[in-house]
Amino acid sequence: MITAYPFTKAVSAIKLENEIKASAIATQLDSIILNGTNELSVRFVNALSAGDEGILNSLVTAHVAVTSVESLTLYLDGVIFPFIKNLINEFAATNISQGITQAGKAGDVLGLFEKQYTVSGISKPVSLKASFDTGSLYVSRAIIQHVRDNATEYDGLSPFVSDAKLLLMKNKIETQLGIALST
Repeated sequence: MITAYPFTKAVSAIKLENEIKASAIATQLDSIILNGTNELSVRFVNALSAGDEGILNSLVTAHVAVTSVESLTLYLDGVIFPFIKNLINEFAATNISQGITQAGKAGDVLGLFEKQYTVSGISKPVSLKASFDTGSLYVSRAIIQHVRDNATEYDGLSPFVSDAKLLLMKNKIETQLGIALST
């Protein structure tokens, strides 16, 4: 039976969740629901004991909402970088299954990821690898489009790099960003 504990306090849901999970509270946390800027409900799968309720009250009272940098770091570590890792792993696994190593093309494909491109709207040349390393999905999207527009960049790399694979990667990034898919 889900039991909710209401509070009035500005919090970082992610940080408070981590604090609760690291505490001595034995009951499993279900969720933290924010209603507006100061109203929250901390929900557990069962009612807390009096001792655990005291711990929760102390945690919420002592909780300091994260700075914008901490919030963005949590977002990057919790959402963006896992997405990028999965995107790259899927690309690599597909290419391995298609025989990239036996074809001797792994280095050439890696070179495509590391090559610096001059992309419209960006003053310095950038690489797809660097854009992934920094979590810059909009830049990644622009570089992928630049490569798609310049098919000579990946001549001789089919089936490991193709317009269809680049479009798929770009569409996955667009889905992550919540923007319209390219065609």
